[in-house]
Amino acid sequence: MVQRDPREPRSSEDRMSMRERRAQKRLEEAEHDSHSMATTIFVVVMILIIIGAAVYLTT
Repeated sequence: MVQRDPREPRSSEDRMSMRERRAQKRLEEAEHDSHSMATTIFVVVMILIIIGAAVYLTT
């Protein structure tokens, strides 16, 4: 009896669904990365505005 690798898909449909799952995961990660970048930019801009306002108000 030949043992099959449990990580190996059983049929072409399973292989296709695994490809689709990988593609979906990549899309979700890219979306998350873009949201993280937008949040980072927003926070940096807010910090710069606060520092600018503090400098303006103290001079």
